[in-house]
Amino acid sequence: VILKYEEFESIRLIDYNLLSQDLAAKQMNISRPTFTRIYNRALKTIAKALVEGKAIEIEGGNFQFEYDISW
Repeated sequence: VILKYEEFESIRLIDYNLLSQDLAAKQMNISRPTFTRIYNRALKTIAKALVEGKAIEIEGGNFQFEYDISW
């Protein structure tokens, strides 16, 4: 299944960095309702992958980096 980069970022901010949705939305420079839609879409995609035993691929999306993303 395909997880868009902005969906991945929403999961990272909420579930990994433990930010509130308000702060996560501000970091992504989007509105809170838009953030919630992206986050919910990400959860659905991840659930589908887990239940169906499918791999998750992170792809594209509409974003700009304002920080170093080297892991």
